[in-house]
Amino acid sequence: MSFCNVLGQEEEIRLLEHSLKKRQTPHSQVFIGEDGCGLLLIAISYALKVVGKSGSFKSEESTINDSIVHPDIHFFFPNSINSKSKSPQNFLLLWHEFIKKGGYQSLDDWCEFAGIENKKPVIGVKDSDEFIKSIALKSFYGGWKCVIVWHAETMTLSASNKLLKSIEEPREKTLFLLLTDNEKKILPTILSRCQKIKFRPLSDNKMASYVKSLGVEKSRASSIVSYAKGNIGLANKLNVDSEFQESLELLFIEWVRLAFAAKKNKNIVLKLSSWSQKLASRNIEFQKRFISFSILFFRSAVMTHYKITSNLIVPFSKFDIDSFSNFVHGQNILLIVSELERSASELNRNGNPKMIFSDLSFKLTRLLFKVKK
Repeated sequence: MSFCNVLGQEEEIRLLEHSLKKRQTPHSQVFIGEDGCGLLLIAISYALKVVGKSGSFKSEESTINDSIVHPDIHFFFPNSINSKSKSPQNFLLLWHEFIKKGGYQSLDDWCEFAGIENKKPVIGVKDSDEFIKSIALKSFYGGWKCVIVWHAETMTLSASNKLLKSIEEPREKTLFLLLTDNEKKILPTILSRCQKIKFRPLSDNKMASYVKSLGVEKSRASSIVSYAKGNIGLANKLNVDSEFQESLELLFIEWVRLAFAAKKNKNIVLKLSSWSQKLASRNIEFQKRFISFSILFFRSAVMTHYKITSNLIVPFSKFDIDSFSNFVHGQNILLIVSELERSASELNRNGNPKMIFSDLSFKLTRLLFKVKK
């Protein structure tokens, strides 16, 4: 494989290599999938090929370093530019340091690294002005230029409209690579002008092999595989930072225990409200990660209820999922998951997190006690 060795995605990489071989590179493409699927690393490898860096990729580190120093590859990414910030380039050195840590990191990781956890990260109009300047410059080597827009779904409407104009009237030998985990938040008029390529999470078998290669002990490895669900970036984070996994699980356990208690003790409602405030104070990426984790946990509970033993979450703590599973069954699981997914959708639409999680908590209290027929 001439691309930097990314786990999985063989079919998608073959498609990209075929277009390079046939010299049929589109002017605009959208890579769709989770960060942990390796979108950024694949995009960087592809961009280096397009701009003429034709040598084999030796490692993830050297591939990323080559992209950082290459004058015809330009990165744009979510930030917290405000009136006091002169330019998005203020974040560029931080971005270089961030991607040197690996090509599987998430937007949540970037917000934490850049110190913008409590702000909404966006690609704004100042960013769009910068990439218009970038594509206006002549290629340093006389060939292709490439603009990589990481988490393109965070573009503001103004930035999106400026990008749309550039895509509608593409300059010769200019490639736009838009990376996203939520294509629905990108302007339809932009998407309609881009070639779409979707990337999938790793299979459980491949993820198990990868986690084993990290030297993780067997019991811990099973837990990581069950939590990560094919996301390499999350698997790496869970391996290095066990407290992250524990924080999600303990937050979930506190939540369901309060929901049970609130049914019999109305005073617990105040504690549920405090719990909602605690989660609402975290950044939106952590909140969405918590919802995804909760869905996995509830699904594992209902599978345990019906004695299905494959692909179960392996609790990090001593939480008794067998006892918990008695309250999760065919009459309430779809309703619970639907409410969780609705909450995630409202977060994506910039809803008030405290109101969203308070409402979700009160509904959970009712749904957990829905009688099994």
